Amino acid sequence: AEPFPIEVTGEPVDAQLPGVPATITASDFEFVTSGLKAGLNQVRFENTGRELHHALAFPLAKGATIAQARTFFQSQEEPEGKPPVDFSGGTGTTVLDGGKAQVVEMDLEAGSYALVCFITNRAGGPPHVAMGMISELKIPRP
Repeated sequence: AEPFPIEVTGEPVDAQLPGVPATITASDFEFVTSGLKAGLNQVRFENTGRELHHALAFPLAKGATIAQARTFFQSQEEPEGKPPVDFSGGTGTTVLDGGKAQVVEMDLEAGSYALVCFITNRAGGPPHVAMGMISELKIPRP
């Protein structure tokens, strides 16, 4: 099938994102979070870096640590045994370019999460998680 062109018309809009109580800020190559709680969150996800980023939150498996998750995601070896995260319980954002922001919903249960970015630099190279873009997100019990 041939691709078809899409034409966008109209005047540029200068609308602002709504204010929300929780934030995840991605930069090259770390996350800073605030205001996240158990339950449904309205989250401002902002990329202040130059590279593309997303934020994926995977619950740590029972008894697993963020150090084990970091080793798991950064290892060049074939993983053995059960992963230290629950991939099926993950949630996250879309990919944003630098200087962009969006508001997303994230439903989080109380507990610890590995917050990761799997995107690679535009010029190539390893995924950002291999460059240290993984942090522990702790969601307290209400």
